[in-house]
Amino acid sequence: MPPLKIAGYDFIIAPDDLVFCAPASLVIHVLWAAADNAKVIRQGAWWLPEPTLLFVDAALCLVIAVVDLIITILSAHGRVMEKRRNECALEVFILTRVVIGLMVCMTFGIIAVWGAKELLWPAAEPPPMDMGGWGPSSERLWVLSSAIWALLLSRLLVQGGVLTLGLALLTPKDFHKKVATSSVLKALKMAGVRSDLISSISSVLMDVVGEKIQKELVPSDVAFGLLLVQASQRQGVLPTDYEEGEFDVEDEDPELELTNKGAEISMELSSKRACGVCVQRTFNRERKEDEAAMQDILSLIPHACGVYGATIEIFNNSVHPGTSFVMPGLLCSALWRALPCNEPLCCENTQGDLCFGLNQRALCRAVGATKDGPTQLLWATWENRGPGTSPPMSLVLDRTRGQLILAVRGTADLKDAIADAAATPVAFDPLEMAGWRQKNDPFGEDGLFAHATMVLCAQDALKRLEEVGVLEAALKPGGCAEGFPVVCCGHSLGAGVACLLALLLQKNPMAKKAKLVRFVGFEPPGGLLSKRLVKCTTDLGWISAVCAHDWVSRLSIRGVQLLRDKVIKELQQCARSKLQIAMLLVSGFFKYAVALWWFRFPIAALFQWLGGGPLKRKQNLGDGEGLNVALLDGKLWPPLYPPGHIAYFRPTDSEWWCCGRYHLDCKWTAHWVNCEDLTEIIVSLRSVELHFPNIIQHAYKQAAGRLGFIKS
Repeated sequence: MPPLKIAGYDFIIAPDDLVFCAPASLVIHVLWAAADNAKVIRQGAWWLPEPTLLFVDAALCLVIAVVDLIITILSAHGRVMEKRRNECALEVFILTRVVIGLMVCMTFGIIAVWGAKELLWPAAEPPPMDMGGWGPSSERLWVLSSAIWALLLSRLLVQGGVLTLGLALLTPKDFHKKVATSSVLKALKMAGVRSDLISSISSVLMDVVGEKIQKELVPSDVAFGLLLVQASQRQGVLPTDYEEGEFDVEDEDPELELTNKGAEISMELSSKRACGVCVQRTFNRERKEDEAAMQDILSLIPHACGVYGATIEIFNNSVHPGTSFVMPGLLCSALWRALPCNEPLCCENTQGDLCFGLNQRALCRAVGATKDGPTQLLWATWENRGPGTSPPMSLVLDRTRGQLILAVRGTADLKDAIADAAATPVAFDPLEMAGWRQKNDPFGEDGLFAHATMVLCAQDALKRLEEVGVLEAALKPGGCAEGFPVVCCGHSLGAGVACLLALLLQKNPMAKKAKLVRFVGFEPPGGLLSKRLVKCTTDLGWISAVCAHDWVSRLSIRGVQLLRDKVIKELQQCARSKLQIAMLLVSGFFKYAVALWWFRFPIAALFQWLGGGPLKRKQNLGDGEGLNVALLDGKLWPPLYPPGHIAYFRPTDSEWWCCGRYHLDCKWTAHWVNCEDLTEIIVSLRSVELHFPNIIQHAYKQAAGRLGFIKS
């Protein structure tokens, strides 16, 4: 909806947002008016020079309550993106409300000043007053004074908060944009970000948001649009009544077990449905390639998580398996294990570690490395060289499996977050495959391009390896890893950098003596490689493990643009108002509040009725007439995908926790899927949690045990 316009200025809220703040203001001002007329308050304010000030204040509060009621009625009607027909009347009442609000502030200020005067320079004796059987006024005056001062303090806090919120919301939209832009630029410059990375981040933000959308939408529109998209994906708590099978998974596993069959579409469907994923085939232990892939995933995930260091190790060891709930007993045990006195250092060739070598010790515990054992840590660095440089890395020799493992850390600080955000594509041809057509059009359908900042990070990682010389020394004749393959792995950002580094090593003289260079990634960024480079990594037999609808593995600039377009379409096709959607949201929360027992159902039904009933695509959503296609116009960025063969892990059964507010995915399975299916961003809080290292480790082990690759 277009933003609220008053006196020719656009504001950061829409007219229909007033339906949420006006009723609260109405109730508060009615209570203040009642308090002004209370006998206790009037007797306690005996020091006022003009007692009628309380009556004036009460009258103004009642007038404000009436105006708030009118504003609520005017802003509550109409569809979420429908332009209000009564904008002029709404503008008049808002201005009236502001003027009367200033008058109330003036009367309150006068009362507060006289109250402060009485507090600092009290009068000799209060006038005689009827205490209604309470005794002499001199003995009970503190009761009256406490009442009036409680009222003044509450008024001060509430009006101060309202004034601050009003200044934040009722400020011209251009002012917010200028302040936000300048603040972000200053923060990036203070963090030492290079100008080219700042330009890349600005380009991404402008193309994702768009100038037209900034003018036509406000933040609350985006929030409600995401709720509608979430409902269309069968996520969240909004009551829906969509057609059965309308959003089902193609080729869904027949062994899918639902704990709540029949009447309710519950929140646990958010992790049991893999929206838009077409399963190629399920992992089978009889297939050698499936068994080799699963063994690679299980053996390399400790390296990808261990390179994070002590902080992630403590968190992973202190939570209940498969959840993010920290258990006090496990936390104490994890802290005890992390003490440096428990074990000696196993490598002296490290840089940038914490005191007492905490990160190195955590990595060695994760991968089982010792100083003279079959698994040895050859080199590691946790040095931070600034934005656009390589994340921390480790090089581990695994004689048991006969491989040299190069692990790259994922996002763990501001530098890494900047690398994630500067996601513009750049031409990338490490294998020298580009012909004249690709050189003339590097971002075409057959183009060779990748995530720009991750390319910079991979190049810096290669430079570090050349400077240290540890990889070349290990692979040379007579070296500790002579004839071993090099396996690059990582989690999140680390998976993206490790994949690009593995591509760079394919033609690098430093790795020519290796048997081969492979890549196994865990939850890699969705916006990493062009389609042709993905095919190249697939032909090389590289693997990426993705856990259900993890948001990072689906995240790309194009994916965010498509999500933005879907938000706009859902808003413009929705036949409900924001107030109705909010009522449905409250209904959903009550419906799954198991602690309320059976009382939750009538309460949920009441709010669902106030919200116009469950969302139903064919009845409650419009047909798209009058769809403002101009908002959707704009340049779509070239598509980028995660690399290699996609091993897709998804849950098949869940258990309710925390009175129905959290579910533990207790059974998992694994499939091979196409990378092109991982383009839709699933709007769910669970999508964020599915990226955590402790969650994915639990998922991989459970799936491997269920499919028979390991003993459960």
